[in-house]
Amino acid sequence: MENKQVEVVKAQVTGLVTVAQSYTVKSQEHLDLAGQELIRIKTVRKQVDEVFDPVITKAHAAHKEALASKKKLTDPLDTAEKQIKAAISTYTLEQERKAREEQARLRAEAEERARKERERLESQALKAMDKGQEEKAEALIEKAESVQVMTPIAAPTYHAPSGISTRKTWKARVTDESKVPAYYAGVLIRPVDGAALNRIAVMTKGPSSIPGVEFYEDSVVSARTR
Repeated sequence: MENKQVEVVKAQVTGLVTVAQSYTVKSQEHLDLAGQELIRIKTVRKQVDEVFDPVITKAHAAHKEALASKKKLTDPLDTAEKQIKAAISTYTLEQERKAREEQARLRAEAEERARKERERLESQALKAMDKGQEEKAEALIEKAESVQVMTPIAAPTYHAPSGISTRKTWKARVTDESKVPAYYAGVLIRPVDGAALNRIAVMTKGPSSIPGVEFYEDSVVSARTR
């Protein structure tokens, strides 16, 4: 695009705008002149198109080409990111599952220790009763009743790498589309709407009452650059 062409059409546009700002029609002659001005505006508009449209078309083509070239690089990065995030999510969920299992084991052990301690104290209380030691027996029974279950905390053994964060969210997966109902809690979910099912999963923290749908807790991984 030559600057001279731009200056020519710019001058014509400025002149037309100046005329139009104070233009009035008070006679047939004015009306005829107004028609001529409109034709001039149309002509200059065409000149503006001729000056700028080729540049715009070329820029648009370059923009599309740049986007396509960028996509060739970002698509593999998106795939790689999803694969790494999936690996992190799988590992963290597995570690948390193991922690829950360990917590349950420790809880069972603690409950068993508490049960045995209560039985021991109750046994001593019975012996004290047999010996007529009523106050001692009552104290032992009271002590047995106050035995509490002291469970150690089993936390996951991993820590998030620097710049990486994870959060839990509930999601839905369709296991049998033919069984999915049309509505759930007033929400239309057929044709099967995965986004609506995911919203229901988040709101209800994973219900189990929708036929053909399985709800599960997932780990969402995010990374931030330094």
